[in-house]
Amino acid sequence: MDGLMKFESPSLEQETKIIDGKQYRRVLTGYTIRQYFSHDTPEKGPGPGWDFRRAVLEKYGVDSPDKLPEEPYYDWELIEDN
Repeated sequence: MDGLMKFESPSLEQETKIIDGKQYRRVLTGYTIRQYFSHDTPEKGPGPGWDFRRAVLEKYGVDSPDKLPEEPYYDWELIEDN
């Protein structure tokens, strides 16, 4: 899975998706969008998406991870590898 896929917010209506012939499902990461793309938060420490923050900041039109939404962050998880 390439890094660009991380920025694609799974729609709430879409539970699964096929990308390049592989099936993925939408999963809750346990992070909010702000936590996932922050270098450090009191709740979670460093978020796994820190290295990709620039594209997310641009997507939300903000200049700092602390201004990102406190909404749950979903990601795609591979469920079938053909």
